[in-house]
Amino acid sequence: MRLFLFIIFFSTFQLFSQVVTVEERKIFLDGEEYRINGICYARGEGNGETSGFSYVDDIPLLVEANVNTIRTYSMITNVAELNAFAEAGIKIIMHLNENSYTWYVNQYKDHPAILMWEFGNEFNYHPEWFGGNIDNWYSLLETAAANVKTIDPNHPVSTGNGEVPSLDVINSCPSVDVWGMNIYRFLNTTSAITDLASYSDKAMYISESGADSFNNNQQSENQSQQALATEQILNSVLSYSDLCAGITLFEFCDEWWKAGDPNSHDPGGFPISVAYDNFANEEYWGIVNRDRTKKESFYVVKEIYGNQGGNGTNEDLITFLESGTWRLQTEVDGYRGVGPGGSFSAEWWNSTANEDNTSYGLYDDRFNFYGTSISGQSIMEVDTGSDGSIMGKKPEIDAAFDPGNNNSYPADNEFNEYYNYPKSDYSDSFVLSDEGASTETITFSSNGGLGFYTALNNQQYQVLERTETSMYLRNVGSEGNSWYGKFTTDVLSNPNFDQLQLRIYPNPTNSGIVTIQSSISGEKHIKLFDINGRLVLNKKLNSDYLNIGFIESGMYFVQVTVEGKISNSKLIIK
Repeated sequence: MRLFLFIIFFSTFQLFSQVVTVEERKIFLDGEEYRINGICYARGEGNGETSGFSYVDDIPLLVEANVNTIRTYSMITNVAELNAFAEAGIKIIMHLNENSYTWYVNQYKDHPAILMWEFGNEFNYHPEWFGGNIDNWYSLLETAAANVKTIDPNHPVSTGNGEVPSLDVINSCPSVDVWGMNIYRFLNTTSAITDLASYSDKAMYISESGADSFNNNQQSENQSQQALATEQILNSVLSYSDLCAGITLFEFCDEWWKAGDPNSHDPGGFPISVAYDNFANEEYWGIVNRDRTKKESFYVVKEIYGNQGGNGTNEDLITFLESGTWRLQTEVDGYRGVGPGGSFSAEWWNSTANEDNTSYGLYDDRFNFYGTSISGQSIMEVDTGSDGSIMGKKPEIDAAFDPGNNNSYPADNEFNEYYNYPKSDYSDSFVLSDEGASTETITFSSNGGLGFYTALNNQQYQVLERTETSMYLRNVGSEGNSWYGKFTTDVLSNPNFDQLQLRIYPNPTNSGIVTIQSSISGEKHIKLFDINGRLVLNKKLNSDYLNIGFIESGMYFVQVTVEGKISNSKLIIK
């Protein structure tokens, strides 16, 4: 379903119309997808607190941080302020008072700063506000949303729900176009996205998530930990662009009124699943202090939002990644390393050449990147080698590949690592940073991992260095440490790792037979995987001809083994 919305620009702007559409789970402006790279915005004024700062001070900081959307907790009634946000290119998810909103919508429905209207912020946690029955809130929400859409059919209506709404709740509020979700699940915000997507095709965005900068266990501020959590949460949520319209990170500035003296910075809050201390200190959530001094997390937001828009179309990087089959460069020093999360060097430990036992799972793992496919996705195909195993952190591998803990077993060392976790070949989609971005990144959508597994769910790798046949990558693991890996397309001289030369034609093909020729004669063991990593064909051939007439059109990954030597390729069936 496509919802057509028309925003009329007035005030100091030249008069023109802008078409905004909501199609399935995405928001479009003038036919271009609008991604919410946002932040929750309050100026730190309430209950006696007076910060002395205004939107005039804040907008330059928001622009510098590459924020394109703010989410408010009250209605902005100052036209000059609305104009300033519009002039800065910042849209507003405008909070409305559910008991008094028609006057505001009528007055500001044509203002270019408005992205959508929103009712409620975690009201579902407070049935006591609605006669002890939370159904009364959702009934009120539906009535209010329907009324707003009658007054202003040109903007969507959303709500800031605490956690994931049930299907019954969604069905009871058909006039809500976009469901905002306030999610605090440590670093696993994206599990809420997949939870909702599993039973509803409604548009969604993460209306709150993040971490504060006060470590309750240490009883001191720790901005580095907040920055690390921010990095992982933003990267993971933004990689789910097919399901989620974006995020408004909580929050812009510290608010001193929430605990203790409203004009002093006090620890205080409550236990909740927040990285890294499972405690929310209410006055330390900002990416800037109350005096607008930038915290470390400000620079994380600036970089990540600045790199957004990548969709696998970075031609230079994708050509580089497609140039060969990648592996860890185990024959050189520093092919693996680890350091503090806030650093960009493996200052704690660097491996020496071949330090890992050659029997470990990572030694024969191979990675192939494909930048285009019939599905429109960019795909990495992982060959877990002749041993069919991978290596990495036990909690992260268990969570990624065995969430039910059906196959987990004790770690192989004191560092809580698996040496040879059984895993068949699989694939994952990925997106790249834009051409010309300050940092090149590869972000996987679900369980992608390169060489040594260190993080839950999707992972982002920064390309720190690259040559014609090698690259040096960094990613932040779920423990908050920075991990490093050297990868190469060079073929090892060890005959056990020699690549098989392969030719598959016609490719793409619309015939029922393809020819597969190899540089080594002998029986060919053919495996064909779809883009989801599902094995669709497993066959041994004594000729060069493979029957694919019964296989549906699509992009597939072909693995050919001859005399113990393996090669991987892509096959497109029209």
